[in-house]
Amino acid sequence: MARKNTKSYWLWIAAIASFLVMGAPYWALPYHRLNLPDALLHFGLLAVIVPAVLLVQFGIASFWRVTCVLAFSVVAVVLSRVVFDGVQDPTSHNLWPFEVGIAFLIAFPCALGGASVGYVLLRAIQKASGNFPRDKELASPGRLPRSPGVRTLLASIALGVVGTAPLLLYIAFGPADGNPIGLGLLAMLAVPVGVVGAGLG
Repeated sequence: MARKNTKSYWLWIAAIASFLVMGAPYWALPYHRLNLPDALLHFGLLAVIVPAVLLVQFGIASFWRVTCVLAFSVVAVVLSRVVFDGVQDPTSHNLWPFEVGIAFLIAFPCALGGASVGYVLLRAIQKASGNFPRDKELASPGRLPRSPGVRTLLASIALGVVGTAPLLLYIAFGPADGNPIGLGLLAMLAVPVGVVGAGLG
């Protein structure tokens, strides 16, 4: 149990590091120079990709747990800036739901790609060393062991997808002059709950 808790610490350390590395340049920008997605497209994304590779490769945490926690650490960067600026000027970030959606669209593929590379490396190392899982339930990436932790993780992922999907679809296909505050609030509630659930799973 102690070893499992120690592994969980590494995941959260990586998430905090990603949050700070991505946040430092973003928070330093003046409000009038904030321009998404450009403000998030820099080498700091390596702080999302590289930890995702290592955490999955060394079995620190599960594939989807790593992907969700690291992706949402970048979303938290944008949300923290929205809250900070909003306290000073409530009229700022009128389109903050779009900012959250853009941050998710940037961070999730990076975390997913890193976790995928880590998964491939993990399986290659296991196969080369003769420790590749023989049990079909564990060897098949399409099937997961039935346990409360896995169910919690899957439920958290589903909640995050359901909560953010309407906003993302609106951004992609909705009217350009719209202001989906309700969808943004839904995503804002779903993301933190999903992150906490993924971490506990």
